[in-house]
Amino acid sequence: MAEKRIITDFQMDVMARFGESEYRETFYLTGGTALAEFYLRHRYSDDLDFFTPVETSFERLADFLENLARMVDAEVEFVRKFEQYLRAIFTRGHDIVITDWGYETPVRLDELREDPRSGIFYDSVLDIGANKISAVYGRTSIKDFIDLYFLEKAGYPFDMLYQRAPEKHIGIDDYWMAFALSQIEGITELPRMIKPVTIEELREHFIAIADRIFPGT
Repeated sequence: MAEKRIITDFQMDVMARFGESEYRETFYLTGGTALAEFYLRHRYSDDLDFFTPVETSFERLADFLENLARMVDAEVEFVRKFEQYLRAIFTRGHDIVITDWGYETPVRLDELREDPRSGIFYDSVLDIGANKISAVYGRTSIKDFIDLYFLEKAGYPFDMLYQRAPEKHIGIDDYWMAFALSQIEGITELPRMIKPVTIEELREHFIAIADRIFPGT
């Protein structure tokens, strides 16, 4: 049986053109798409998230992305644009690629990897996992719960990632993490999955983690 495709042709076109540019030296792919494409292959992911530890990387980024859009025969719209964050949406016919460009702490838990197809660098599974801990702490998204669930299945337990996360993200507190995990109770829909999982399995998994790691909180 053929392996499920996660990266679309349009996404690969954007990534490959980006991989030919000088920006490949400062920005790298991370988040759910990197995790699914290069490590877990557990779910579909629509956005391309690029981080950089270099604050000055944003100075001419919008100009570069406008040029990149022309190279892939697409239109680009900037829907959010701040000093250290930019969201650019590429459109080609009926196809859309959402890209997010943000600043990330220079602290690394493991080395970046290089994708030989596109020439881009992508984040380590350990760094993505630590970022997912911070994401669950700061928001309630089923995608983050799913990513942490399958990371645990792949040998990256929540306990270990939670211990490592403060190396990259300050201010993570046991009480509020336990509260964040309890928010799994209110989630009722799954994203498009490749590997099977049910909402009930996710609920049982994270409630058990909260009871074990944060008893009495």
